[in-house]
Amino acid sequence: VRLTLNFYVKGGYSGGEDHRWAEVRTWPGFARGWEIFNAVFIVLYQMLLILAFTSPAAAAMSYADSAEPLNAADAVAAVLCLAFVAAEALADYQMLQFQREKYRRLRTGEPLDEFSRGFIESGLWAFSRHPNYFCEVALWWSFYLFSFA
Repeated sequence: VRLTLNFYVKGGYSGGEDHRWAEVRTWPGFARGWEIFNAVFIVLYQMLLILAFTSPAAAAMSYADSAEPLNAADAVAAVLCLAFVAAEALADYQMLQFQREKYRRLRTGEPLDEFSRGFIESGLWAFSRHPNYFCEVALWWSFYLFSFA
């Protein structure tokens, strides 16, 4: 939901193709290798990736009939999951606001001031170079915590 919303806010559903594909099509051998790329990366790799991250859920569901109730560790893991997703969304929002203001100033000729370095250094970005990536990795570690709960 977070990534879909972020894609929408940045105009991803306004039509046209992702700007990166124009670059990818210029790579040497791309025209001949598209079918191989499609079969290996898009089909095989992504299906294996989906299998990898859904297997723990399938294993957990196989124990759904057990009388084991949820405990404090489950609650901690759930709170961490929600907190990391919220922090990812906040980092995305902060970056979007930063980029909008930076490009607005460039268009109008205003002084860039704190935008002159080109990258954000406030909010969550003051603590980490990529807080959204940090939170994504931490989210997966909180999923791992569920295995001990």
